[in-house]
Amino acid sequence: MSLDNPLYETPTYMGSLDDMVSLYSGKRDKHQKISSILCEHLLMSGPMLINDGYLVQQPEFIKLCVEQPQYLEAAIEHGMVKVLSRGQSLTEVIEDSKTKGVIGHQLYSNGKYKKHKNDIEKLEKLFIKHDALLSFPKKDLTAGYLSLIKETAEKMESKNYDCQHKDILAPIIENTIGRIESEGEAARTQHEVITCEKFGYKFRSEEALNDPKVNISMTLANEIYHHNLSLLVSNEMNMPLYCDTNRSGAFDNLLDESYITSNTLKKHHVPFVKAEWLENQPDKLAGLFDHDNCLYSIKRDYLKELFIYMNGLKNDDADLISMKNIYQHALATKLGFDKQLAYHFNRMSLGLAVPAGITSALIGATVAPQIGASMIMATVFLTAASFSIEKSANPWITNRSLNVFFSNAIDVNRLNLQKQITSGQNFCSLPISYERASEFSTSVPSFS
Repeated sequence: MSLDNPLYETPTYMGSLDDMVSLYSGKRDKHQKISSILCEHLLMSGPMLINDGYLVQQPEFIKLCVEQPQYLEAAIEHGMVKVLSRGQSLTEVIEDSKTKGVIGHQLYSNGKYKKHKNDIEKLEKLFIKHDALLSFPKKDLTAGYLSLIKETAEKMESKNYDCQHKDILAPIIENTIGRIESEGEAARTQHEVITCEKFGYKFRSEEALNDPKVNISMTLANEIYHHNLSLLVSNEMNMPLYCDTNRSGAFDNLLDESYITSNTLKKHHVPFVKAEWLENQPDKLAGLFDHDNCLYSIKRDYLKELFIYMNGLKNDDADLISMKNIYQHALATKLGFDKQLAYHFNRMSLGLAVPAGITSALIGATVAPQIGASMIMATVFLTAASFSIEKSANPWITNRSLNVFFSNAIDVNRLNLQKQITSGQNFCSLPISYERASEFSTSVPSFS
């Protein structure tokens, strides 16, 4: 990754939307809403790539189709949300998969597909209109999964490899490799079947879903699945991308070598946005995608500072913090929460002392000239105000490399970045090496 291809232009493969992640999170009753995940990434990263299966199996999928929120429409129009599809439309994929019981099964079983088919078609037409339906990689996904799990098995055999749960994982990996080689399809499902059998559970029984040892194994299975798709999609799109997945360290050899974690992302580097703000006024985020909009410019310049800092190109975080404050308060104003700020805003004058960091940010090249003068002054005033958004609530923000999160089940234990496979979910947006993606894809056969 370089400044010529910054993070705000780089697609992210969305492993956090994987229904298997929610299934084996240990707290399925509190799974993250798709609206929160979408808004989070729209605020903090570039375009999203979502599996068609991930999308249609979300509990909120029908609601998205019926309401078709303005922010989602704007995001699709501006290329910020794209779907990796096995067919030409969402309805085609749902109908074709009915007999296999993979994607469309639940929508059919509860009658929602028949009732809301027109709503689903309305959303899919939006994807089609803006060329936001992308084809799945023309590669054998099972062969790719097998290649990565074999790599993991080799690492397990090394005395130098630090793996906290080798005794649990090693026999499951060995048996899974044998099952995939004999069955030849549905690799992750085979991994899941072997895991349940290992501990004497029926497939996806409540006992299996709640067993921490099963979760350890399936966390690894999900990570393999996400890296497999990311590598193949990166090669297919002919560009690098981020993989949004658990980071155990097992696949760090697949990451871009310029990815540096010596600079740590801290709470004061990340804008604070309450989840209910987005739930109440998400459509006001439409301006994030319009290149002529000042909010887009502020987001872009904040992410540029974040990119520079996280990649070790600048060790001083003063400019990043200044730009974070500008972005945070611009979002608060845009989302309509200026009522909280109005008391302080209305009592400010040019005589207020403006923090030096903000002054330098506004005078220097950090803030692009596209930002309107009124927004610059507003953000300066809001930042200089005695009122602090951080003091108004206690946000649950974790170290997610380049993303901000709201509290939910799959956020647990994400701060642990040790290079070992652990039971905790440690999601990060990881930059996949394009060279490694090309090399890997060449070794994976195409579908016959």
